[in-house]
Amino acid sequence: MYGGPVFRTGVYIFHIAAASYFHYLGSYIYAFERSSGVDRWLTPIAIVGVNFVLILLGWAAARFVSMSWLTPVIGIQWFTLWVAVHLVSSELLQLFKGTARLTRGN
Repeated sequence: MYGGPVFRTGVYIFHIAAASYFHYLGSYIYAFERSSGVDRWLTPIAIVGVNFVLILLGWAAARFVSMSWLTPVIGIQWFTLWVAVHLVSSELLQLFKGTARLTRGN
């Protein structure tokens, strides 16, 4: 049903996923440029390849019972939790980096 709960959930997940992918792709390309092209894991083809493997694993976890143990890691129902964990850990990393700099400077 258009506008129903399933539709709204799909729109929410699509927008979060698209924004996340744009953010990560931009971040990795920026890191690749800053590393002067040395780190091959930061090339666009490597990024797309890793994403393809993760999508394949997600599909396998949803399709095959033997792969269901992956669901808490890559299952769609856990997506928001992992985004939140990522955001919090990113902020904490910056805090720890700042603290480490302050400690070294003293």
